[in-house]
Amino acid sequence: MKRFVSLLLSVFTAILFVAAPALADSGDALRVIGKDTVNASLPLRVIGSTTPEEFKDGTTWGRIIRLGQNDPGNTVFFDLGIDENGTFFINTPQDTETSHSFTITKDGEVSFSG
Repeated sequence: MKRFVSLLLSVFTAILFVAAPALADSGDALRVIGKDTVNASLPLRVIGSTTPEEFKDGTTWGRIIRLGQNDPGNTVFFDLGIDENGTFFINTPQDTETSHSFTITKDGEVSFSG
């Protein structure tokens, strides 16, 4: 199962970012180009800066990235984040702070809902 989770995360990361030292804007797209090098800094990192207090007082869910489709009259998006327990999650518009469509815990446990 851990191999599957690792593969899933690797493929997901490659599809989303294709790692990069440089960013190029072609007018209607943002292109990220680069490569991973062992024992070097990662080409691209997206890091949230939340505190335990922000989770406690409800001002954050730990969402870091929103992928959305501009479809007038129909809100379509997926939020990616890391909750206060360190669990990676994907939310849909129907999900909440504690109810996620997909999760991977720090221990590699995977769950789907719905």
